[in-house]
Amino acid sequence: MRVKLITLAIVTGAALTLILMIGLAGADGPKVSETNLNPSGTVYEINPDAQGNLWVTDNGADEIRQVNPATGVYTIYHNMDHANDARMDAAGNVWWTDYQNARLGRIAVSASTLTTWSFAEGTSPVGIAFDDAGHVWVSDDSSHQVYRVDPATDQICAYLYPGAGDSDYLTWYAGSIWLTDGDSARLVKLNPSSNVFTIWQMAASAHPEGLTVDEDRNFWLSDQGTPAGLAHFEPAIDRLTFYTLPVNTTPEVVSINKGNVWYAGNTERVGTGSLLLYPTVGVLSPTAASGITFTLPVTTTLVTPACSTSVRADSSVTTSIGNITWTSNVYTRSTPSAGWTVYQLPAGASPWGIVARGGRVWFTDQGRQVLAQMNFEFQVYMPIIMRQ
Repeated sequence: MRVKLITLAIVTGAALTLILMIGLAGADGPKVSETNLNPSGTVYEINPDAQGNLWVTDNGADEIRQVNPATGVYTIYHNMDHANDARMDAAGNVWWTDYQNARLGRIAVSASTLTTWSFAEGTSPVGIAFDDAGHVWVSDDSSHQVYRVDPATDQICAYLYPGAGDSDYLTWYAGSIWLTDGDSARLVKLNPSSNVFTIWQMAASAHPEGLTVDEDRNFWLSDQGTPAGLAHFEPAIDRLTFYTLPVNTTPEVVSINKGNVWYAGNTERVGTGSLLLYPTVGVLSPTAASGITFTLPVTTTLVTPACSTSVRADSSVTTSIGNITWTSNVYTRSTPSAGWTVYQLPAGASPWGIVARGGRVWFTDQGRQVLAQMNFEFQVYMPIIMRQ
């Protein structure tokens, strides 16, 4: 076990208080805690906000759950039909997509009101991202296009990129929207200022899914293809470095923390047949692992967006509040190859969303319907009071 000592001095009147803070980073593994979610649901994404809250999307239970780790209090927003990818914007509103009914929803948290915008019939909205101008970008799981929604004018603009496929998770970065096209094994960038799509073609066996930006302004993504793995993408030089997962699992969402890449791996994968898959959560240290590098072919296409006015509806929000109950658990830790650390989850687990921040990792498990936290550095405070 690694031990880190930090001493703080606080003067109060004539007393000097020395606080010895002991940080314990256990070599035997993290402190694991789990809390139950709605047993009738199917939990998916987990997204942090600027205040340190976690927003958990339960598609099967039609719920969005706000979790405050600091206070141990949760708030459930009910009747959020078929919710996906709930996340908070800079103004304090929570946005989500309704996959089945083709809608985008906005919860005004301070006013407890709900506003929805409708997409065209046949649309399957999933992922959400915010740009710098207050627009909301939405991916479409059933077609190769992405949407820009202007909440101020109710305008929805559809950008169709060439070929076939679909758009899954997406992110806004450096004036452009970036997304993965799993069915066609492509990485896609749209610059809305020029209406130009830039498309990088991956190997035919690839199936990109989760996407995030790292500290070096490059991208990490999960690849559910054969073999499955994590990939580092440098768009400035069209280079992709692929790291094969050392266990049979399906990486969904990825999260960056201090240069390391965390993944949530469930038991479903495209084209696996009878392959036995294992539910795991793991981390890749790229500097210690070996990857294979490729130069991806790239094309550009100028498009004209199709814009229309959406139907807008307003309603009230029903909430419930409670205190989180945590239960301890233990995950089996292994280091199957250089640079990889893998945690085997209990039977029946199927993790999906993941967030790594500081010394903690949070993930959702739709197989057992739990929210789990892995605490890698917990602290003990020992005050020593000295009179002057």
